[in-house]
Amino acid sequence: MEDYDMIMLRVQQPAAPPAAEQQDEQHSTVMDDVEKVRLQMLGDQALCDLVRQTYPDLAASVNDPARFHELLTKIEESRVKAEDIKRQELKRLNDDPFNEESQRKILELIQQEAVMENLNAALEHNPESFGRVQMLYVPIEVNGHKIKAFVDSGAQATIMNPQCAEDCNVMYLLDKNFQGVARGVGTAKILGRIHSAPLKIGKAFLPCSFTVMEGTDVDLLLGLDSTCVVLRRLIH
Repeated sequence: MEDYDMIMLRVQQPAAPPAAEQQDEQHSTVMDDVEKVRLQMLGDQALCDLVRQTYPDLAASVNDPARFHELLTKIEESRVKAEDIKRQELKRLNDDPFNEESQRKILELIQQEAVMENLNAALEHNPESFGRVQMLYVPIEVNGHKIKAFVDSGAQATIMNPQCAEDCNVMYLLDKNFQGVARGVGTAKILGRIHSAPLKIGKAFLPCSFTVMEGTDVDLLLGLDSTCVVLRRLIH
């Protein structure tokens, strides 16, 4: 080279891969993402139970990679389609903003969006609330006799059936002045009330009253009165 010669640099763009290669790459990425979701569900039973609440077929196919991919793809396609329809509907409504009906529908869409945001927040921060709640039984002792009591804080009183009262040897304390009839879905005869008997939950001993009533399917139903006693003792 000599003085004052000029060098020209040219940046050459890499050739774009063929469309078929792009599609294969996108398909591979999607497959990897779906497989990550499937493996995450396999390793997280709580997540799997949560998915089962809304997509039972998807949760049932977690051990079948091909079926799982097929179902998850359909779910995602349906979601994208629904979002597209909602977007088009919102655009149509915004084209006529002074129409009263359009304003009402726009408000409905905004409210639906708020509901979905609230749902997503609950799913992220409090997924336990979407689980299935089973009936709650707790092991207790009444007058030294072991029982599995059914917890029902919606019931006002703690109810014991007559056979359980006999087994706990507290039937002699029954106050028949509190006889009556309980009415709800059906009727049941109230034999009376035991005003105080020792109840043990864990290591705590608590005085508890019982309404002795016929026709109950459980030995002992812990109602709101006993629940409040337990909670006060735990708090203090």
